[in-house]
Amino acid sequence: MFNSSRFSVNLAAFFWLLSSPALSTPTEGFGGGVALAAGYTIVSKPIQSGTDIAINGQNLPVNWLEWQDSRIPDRLAIGISDLGLMHSMGVELLDTDNHQQQPISWFAFSHNVPTHYQSGYRYLEISELAARENWQIQIQGNRLEIVTPPSTIESVQADFIEDNICVPVAGACRGGCNISHGKNQPTPHTRPSDPVLSGADFGIPPYTVALASLGETTGDRTAGRVQELSDLPTTTLVNPPGRNSENFCRRFVVRLTNPANWQTPSIIGRSISPQNLDISDLPPPLQELLKPPSPQPEPEPEPTEETNLEDEGDRQPSPPPPQELPPLVWWSIPLEATSPHLSNSSGSHQLLGSVILPGNNIQSLTPSESSSDLWTNLMGLWVDSQNQQTRLIFSTPTGWQPVITSSAVLPEINIEIRPDFWRDRNIVWAEGLRWQQKYIDLNSHQRLFTPPPSNSTGRESARFPVVWLEIDLNNQGISLQPILSRPGSRSGVSPLVHVASSTRAAAAINGGFFNRNNQYPLGAIRHQNRWLSGPILNRGAIAWTDQNQFFIDRLELSQTLFRDRREPIPLARLNSAFIQRGLSRYTSDWGSTYSPFTPREIAITVQGETIISHQVLDSINFSAVPIPDDGYLLILRNEPEIALALGIDETQCIGLVCPPSTQTEHQPLPVQLVDETNPPDFAEYPHILGAGPLLLRGNQVVLDARAENFSDAFNTQRAIRSAVGLKTNTPGRSGSDSPAVSLLLVVVHPRLGGPGPSLAELAELMKQLGATDALNLDGGSSTGLYLGGYLLDRPPQTAAPIHNALGVFLSP
Repeated sequence: MFNSSRFSVNLAAFFWLLSSPALSTPTEGFGGGVALAAGYTIVSKPIQSGTDIAINGQNLPVNWLEWQDSRIPDRLAIGISDLGLMHSMGVELLDTDNHQQQPISWFAFSHNVPTHYQSGYRYLEISELAARENWQIQIQGNRLEIVTPPSTIESVQADFIEDNICVPVAGACRGGCNISHGKNQPTPHTRPSDPVLSGADFGIPPYTVALASLGETTGDRTAGRVQELSDLPTTTLVNPPGRNSENFCRRFVVRLTNPANWQTPSIIGRSISPQNLDISDLPPPLQELLKPPSPQPEPEPEPTEETNLEDEGDRQPSPPPPQELPPLVWWSIPLEATSPHLSNSSGSHQLLGSVILPGNNIQSLTPSESSSDLWTNLMGLWVDSQNQQTRLIFSTPTGWQPVITSSAVLPEINIEIRPDFWRDRNIVWAEGLRWQQKYIDLNSHQRLFTPPPSNSTGRESARFPVVWLEIDLNNQGISLQPILSRPGSRSGVSPLVHVASSTRAAAAINGGFFNRNNQYPLGAIRHQNRWLSGPILNRGAIAWTDQNQFFIDRLELSQTLFRDRREPIPLARLNSAFIQRGLSRYTSDWGSTYSPFTPREIAITVQGETIISHQVLDSINFSAVPIPDDGYLLILRNEPEIALALGIDETQCIGLVCPPSTQTEHQPLPVQLVDETNPPDFAEYPHILGAGPLLLRGNQVVLDARAENFSDAFNTQRAIRSAVGLKTNTPGRSGSDSPAVSLLLVVVHPRLGGPGPSLAELAELMKQLGATDALNLDGGSSTGLYLGGYLLDRPPQTAAPIHNALGVFLSP
């Protein structure tokens, strides 16, 4: 029985649907069926949308949309947000120059699918994919439900990766190490002479573990004997990241009976050191292995004659200290497939083969004090089977990520764990908006991971993963705005994904600095000519008009209070949480009220260009004072001379013990305020976002962190970075001299095998991207680049909340 909120797709039932009364005679309030692709039929109401999908009963926060297909009359289309499709189902987005058609691949399926943009999301029509893979789809309220054909994990193969980044490793399993369900027979990844070991010998379910021969590097092997990891050369596995860290490169190939959806890997734990563990979500056996052993006091020996001997030769050498655990991150990949052959009867938290180790080891799960047993478990692939889903759990060194792809030939997925995990991309996501990412090498001649000659100082890798959005500023359908985490308040932080999606921005990048303690902004935020937060410390800023004219430079704002025939008084700040002594101004653009930042402040109310009252504020005992709509507040901090000049008598107050006063009537004092920006160009721009330091101006590196009052430590720090840049048609000329043709929103993550870029390196990277003018933004954990509902550059768990951002909006 169909209902009016349901939409259904089922290849197997296609011909039944064609003869169904629901299609031939629509019921009241129910739309008719329209044939789409071969074997694909939609029965639906008019356009509807939602924010959740359910895949085989698993609910996921992914946007979907049903829309009227403009190409075919009376045809309705169903789409899932493109990045949602990538993150929730493993669909790969391929490069394209056509924003109306997005090429995708998923196992053997490869096709150009239509796109549809609405309210910050780009949707991909899934009719072709659903028809080919025989998905069943229906709409239930706000949720799009998808049921896929069942799939089972048949086997898992593990191996080290050997290429120009992941160099050959002594003792690595050259032919591959395979775990499969079935009889004890060699696999295509083994040689006939290799020993075949029964899983029953190790107390695990009955499946085959076949190991490739390792030759002379590990010695002879006989059936039933497992060589201990401690017997191997130490360079094979046990070197922590930073020293031969390429030894961690490994691959797991998961063979399936049918194509199956998988979700983007998520971080479920960290093991930085025995004293810094975040492992509560890891499988219980792993938690036991990772916990540092409790110190056991040695029993006092009974007094004997031997204990009084001074003969050191009779003493046993002290055992070596336990190997320090390297920084590791633990990941989970939910896979829509069962794994009955790879888990025990309970179906939870099993390490494949008890352990599957790239190379040559099988170990039991019994906790052991030896580092070899620990390493065996750290390098394996765990499975956690529940219902119709399997979680694949594994570790990577800090800074690495898994790369997952599907095979176009066989129903299998390939999981590669490597340092160069970024994929090159070049996708025109919308008209005038291009998404790109790749590695950029500032020392292109430098070979990575190659040790320098003994007589050479050498240089570290300068190959950086960079992801950026390029925005065509001549496209009138694109606009930009500064966006806040809490639009109704100046204080507060939120994840960039929430900040951008709540404003329906198509894209966004983290913005300026803020105080992490009180969560107030530190720098310029100007929107529609309103200073939501004033500039500070001559720091760099980017400004623009509604016609997409841009300007980047260092920014100062000077304010002067004039009184009749008296000496003018300079003001320190406007609407700022950067607290300095002197007189600062706060307008209603800051909010409806002002709360003191310091223990003792004087609030002076100005209305109609006249000082009408003042009062002493206490940050401990005083909450807030109203800011007049037709005036402003002057906040005086630690300047008694200015108080006297304004007719405020503070002689009864000594130090910080002056009690807060109630509002005091003030002898009316006319005042006039004059402000100006430096350079004056900034005054012509209604939108400004400040950060700093300035990187490029007129295609020249103009980095001077000290001139913008950044510390030396900040100047030399190497960290994750974000930046904005302008490209012009006239290289060598700045955006103010030659109109900018495109805007770059850029994030840069740590170089391969090393730290993030310095500010100087960031400036050079921006030049390589074609920027003539560029500005550094708040970086580090605040760094984030958002597009269509998701972060492009990092897992969301690793991104810190931010105060403000630069949002990109597309016309419908």
